[in-house]
Amino acid sequence: MPGQLLQNVKRATFGMGCFWAGDSLFGATPGVVRTCVGYAGGSTESPTYRN
Repeated sequence: MPGQLLQNVKRATFGMGCFWAGDSLFGATPGVVRTCVGYAGGSTESPTYRN
């Protein structure tokens, strides 16, 4: 049954400035199943917020 529930879920990636504003806004949007903040692209291995 869990696989059936996620059958129509799509993934979206957004580039934004601050992590936390987007995470809370998208997380409160009806239909959004999950949010996850992080870094995409770039050449720094294991970047941190201070990098």
